[in-house]
Amino acid sequence: MEGNKDFEKELKNLLSKKASEEEKHLLLEWGFNIKKPTRLTVLAAVVYDKAASGDLSSIKEILSFYKEDTDCSTGVILVDDISKKAQ
Repeated sequence: MEGNKDFEKELKNLLSKKASEEEKHLLLEWGFNIKKPTRLTVLAAVVYDKAASGDLSSIKEILSFYKEDTDCSTGVILVDDISKKAQ
């Protein structure tokens, strides 16, 4: 699987680059004041933002940073915040 290794190498290279001025501004708007952000920093912030809004796949992605088993059978609780005004 030489192609996969090449892809992983290129992806790591791309994510290790400095964040652009636009990306830095976006991080500041979100409240992240990071001195030397990389593209990986920006990606992590985007995933975090999606997870915070309830996106289950993003929550699973964050959990995968901490453990290999990401079945989410433990540790994730979904909260129903839809009001019952429509009834």
